[in-house]
Amino acid sequence: MALAEDLAQEVFLRAHRSLKGFEEGRRFGPWLMAITANRIRDHYKARAKRGEVAWDELPPIPISESTPMERAAARQMVGRVQEGISRMPPEVQEVLRLRFALGYDYEEVAEALSLPLGTVKSRISRARDALESLLGEV
Repeated sequence: MALAEDLAQEVFLRAHRSLKGFEEGRRFGPWLMAITANRIRDHYKARAKRGEVAWDELPPIPISESTPMERAAARQMVGRVQEGISRMPPEVQEVLRLRFALGYDYEEVAEALSLPLGTVKSRISRARDALESLLGEV
């Protein structure tokens, strides 16, 4: 929680400092998301340099009314997915993080990262294919 608060504070400071350069006619939300995405990217790059894996910080997937065996299987599956994602190039991890961990839609991811929409879609598609191959038919 403290990390999120620190990053949010840094984002708003950066946004405040960059407000003079905000282009009239541009939407504020995606502009702020781009600043946020850049700050988060910087944070994860720094962690990657230290050999830390960022995907383990995501909240656990809720597993309601399941047996201990089902919960163990789900934990194993999540671990395999996280491992597969950690092997992907950083630019693919970044797109996946914005889309699935932060809940951005494709257009928001594209705008936040200054990428063409087709590039975002293809990166996500390739990542899904790679995870499907890794996991097999589960």
